[in-house]
Amino acid sequence: MKQVSLLLWVIIWCVAMPFVSEASDLSESFREGVIVVHSKTMAPLSSIGYNGEPKGIVIDVWRKWSEKTGVPVEFQLVQWDETLKRVRAGGNVIHGGLFKTPLRNEFLNYSVGYLAMKTSLVVLKDSPIKNMDEIAGRSIGVLKGGASEEYIHTHHPQAKIVPFNTVLDSARALADRKVEAVFMDYPTIMYMGGSLGAVGDFVPLEFVDPRLLHAAVAKGNDKLLELVNEGFGAITKSELQYIYDHWFVPPAEDESNWVLIFVLVCAGFLIGLVILYFGLPLPQKWR
Repeated sequence: MKQVSLLLWVIIWCVAMPFVSEASDLSESFREGVIVVHSKTMAPLSSIGYNGEPKGIVIDVWRKWSEKTGVPVEFQLVQWDETLKRVRAGGNVIHGGLFKTPLRNEFLNYSVGYLAMKTSLVVLKDSPIKNMDEIAGRSIGVLKGGASEEYIHTHHPQAKIVPFNTVLDSARALADRKVEAVFMDYPTIMYMGGSLGAVGDFVPLEFVDPRLLHAAVAKGNDKLLELVNEGFGAITKSELQYIYDHWFVPPAEDESNWVLIFVLVCAGFLIGLVILYFGLPLPQKWR
């Protein structure tokens, strides 16, 4: 009986050992940490704060990922096209979040998606452009090396593509009428418009169907991709929702209640001043 038990234990050990070894190797390979690259000027997704620290929804998602995996993360926020070069070079470098495109498919492997985003054509409110069908021959600002540039080049080749290094540069160009429209991720272009005090002049015309933001590694870097997906799998929906709610502006209808409250408070204050100024008698129940 003891011999049978011993034999059974040996069989189980032999079957399980390769998987234990593989998991140990995976953890050991990244014990020193990984590098996550993203844009330094793509708020609210990622940017560099006044104190020099990285901030944004992508940054917070990766901090949560680090918490779940125990793997340290070093953030490198640079120009967008530089992020692609660094990931493509290989090593323990991960792109923090981007869209899948045919061109990127040639040199990247993607993680599971973790954030749905819309891309929009944005014009000034007095623009004669009414939809995407009217951008032929028009100057359209896009992010250099971004999915928006590839999309316009593929679907609207007659448009005059004007690439910018940052979303802020493109927003400024639109506000200054140096381009006739921009085609960008909706949250980032409107955020930058707000930072310029021009968000009221920016009008989104058309939205491309929402696409998922994915992390990405150099093609063939399977162990790193496995680690990335393992970490994302440990993050709960409620944890992701908490991060989203912290960064994304609530819908306009949610703000209307605060406007109503503000108006009512101001009206009550003015009525009180009138009563005090003219010496009008207060109702009995208020005395």
